[in-house]
Amino acid sequence: MIPGIVLCFAFLVAQLAALHYIDRRLGDRASDTRQATPVPPIAQRTEEGMPAPDAGV
Repeated sequence: MIPGIVLCFAFLVAQLAALHYIDRRLGDRASDTRQATPVPPIAQRTEEGMPAPDAGV
């Protein structure tokens, strides 16, 4: 039973090391790309004499 637990623990450590390596590589690549600035939503305005469109009808 103890060798099985040791084997599972070793496999877990190997998986975590591989995921850490992949995460570092993807993180370095993401810092090279430019950040997109979010565009604020445009408020809907109604002009005088123009009724607002009905949403569900």
